[in-house]
Amino acid sequence: MSERPRRSRPVSTEERKDLTENKGRLPDLIQEPKQPVFNYEEELSIDPNFLDAEWLNIAVTIMKYSAESARAKKYAAFKDEVVKTLRSQLIQKANNDPSVMGKDVKATAPNVEAYYRTHHDYIKAKEEWIDAVYQSDLMSNAVFAFQAKKGALENLVRLQGIGYNSEPQTPRDLPEAAQRFRELKEQNVEKQIRNRMNRKEE
Repeated sequence: MSERPRRSRPVSTEERKDLTENKGRLPDLIQEPKQPVFNYEEELSIDPNFLDAEWLNIAVTIMKYSAESARAKKYAAFKDEVVKTLRSQLIQKANNDPSVMGKDVKATAPNVEAYYRTHHDYIKAKEEWIDAVYQSDLMSNAVFAFQAKKGALENLVRLQGIGYNSEPQTPRDLPEAAQRFRELKEQNVEKQIRNRMNRKEE
């Protein structure tokens, strides 16, 4: 029976206290890791002339991107917690002292919401959370793409096993053929778009 995956550690009471007691600015409870440099196009490409080397590298590559995906998800979850904590902090502040929202402004639900949503710290935290979610989605899609590459490698090996490029067929430069195929696909897509636009104009 497989072991259940562990849940990520929630923000502790001490960390929440640090956020609540901090005046004006949020402390960085964790440092944002430096984004590693990835060359997606190069690493996703397949050289059919070196399938053995491709096979040797694919597991390591998938693990590298999976680890980065997990890190990005953890960081996005943390940033989401920061946004929620700051929102609670600002709501509490507005309810305890309505004057922070402006002169003669009552602590009604709409006024309190308008206060925290337009607060510069909240806006900044929300933007950082959006960026973190974007990076998390990007890395998740990268893992999916490399899983697709693994499947493509399996099929290329099968094709080679049945002599797909052997005589009497005309030998082809597969990387060049793949590039030409992509160009034809792009041209076809552009043609379809132009045809649709012309039909709309008519």
